[in-house]
Amino acid sequence: MREVEGQSPTPFMDCYVGCFILCNIIPSHTAYECALQCLKDCVVPTTTQSIHGDKNLSTNVNLEGIDISSILKEATFAVADLIGKPEAHVMVMLKGSVPIVIGGIEDPAAYGEVVSIGGLNPDVNKKLSAAISTILEAKLSVPLTRFFLKFYDTLGSSFGWNGTIL
Repeated sequence: MREVEGQSPTPFMDCYVGCFILCNIIPSHTAYECALQCLKDCVVPTTTQSIHGDKNLSTNVNLEGIDISSILKEATFAVADLIGKPEAHVMVMLKGSVPIVIGGIEDPAAYGEVVSIGGLNPDVNKKLSAAISTILEAKLSVPLTRFFLKFYDTLGSSFGWNGTIL
């Protein structure tokens, strides 16, 4: 790899290795597809500080018979797009039938958390809140007024992955 004067190849390698491993975990991805996608994502990153984003959603809605895959895909795309990182660096979890009461009422509700290494700010947070709440309203009938989302902007050293920290 050709080095640019004054620039270390380490950020690219760190990005590429992490991206490639995460991409290959997905059964439908081939090593060739992952190599190309990670080259694209790591050579021309959309942001220098935003590495990984995790989205954790819990709802009291029973997910039996629900197309969970479409919710996960839409949420992954929204987080990646709005934070400015490759989808391969976004993890979304959805838990259903979680006891949630808001204002003493057990109607459909949800709580979520977005944890990101950079990329969060009030404008992005507002857009993420709108995007995720719209998905939950459309797919799970959770009203916008019954969804809370908490944002954490953290350091890479707060995340363990692949036997080390980011």
